[in-house]
Amino acid sequence: MRIVKIILLVIVALIVLSAVAGLFMSSKFSMERSTLINADQKVIFDQINNLKNWEQWSPWQKMDPETKITYDGPEAGVGASYSWTSSKNGDGTLTISESIPYESVTTDMDFKENGKGVAGFKIAKEGNGNKLIWWFETDLESNPFKKFFFGMMGESIMSKPFDQGLSDIKKIAESMPSAAPEIIPAVPDTLSADTTK
Repeated sequence: MRIVKIILLVIVALIVLSAVAGLFMSSKFSMERSTLINADQKVIFDQINNLKNWEQWSPWQKMDPETKITYDGPEAGVGASYSWTSSKNGDGTLTISESIPYESVTTDMDFKENGKGVAGFKIAKEGNGNKLIWWFETDLESNPFKKFFFGMMGESIMSKPFDQGLSDIKKIAESMPSAAPEIIPAVPDTLSADTTK
């Protein structure tokens, strides 16, 4: 019985310590991961801007293949949205709030009772390829336990699925043909000629 009491006291002490520590920790949590992709910016952009393409690389859908997805709005770009229901990953909604062609995509995320967040992708030219950055931000508000948890373990837990998703995007993008170059119409000779004569 004494051992049980000691264990319970230790558990209570740890809970109290985590709550106290959480009070002094930042309510903001943010992280980002990146990978270098040897593919055209347009090819990469299509993977992140079209929500139906996420089915091929989303790490959370792979964690729970039974996830139910419901799409709403346009298929790609601002306003495109999907909601998910998962016994493993909970329920939520993701909506593209900003889309800058071939540069970035920003999404608003609603995790229902688990709060909200903002995430997105940035594409930046690097060497002969493109660097794809996946970032995430959330406000933990005043919950000391959430602040303690995310402050201590948030990045270590979330970095693995982020890295997996980026790795899969890289494989998909590098296996696809480069996007067709934009055709710039030639200027007619009549317009380029000297009209001052």
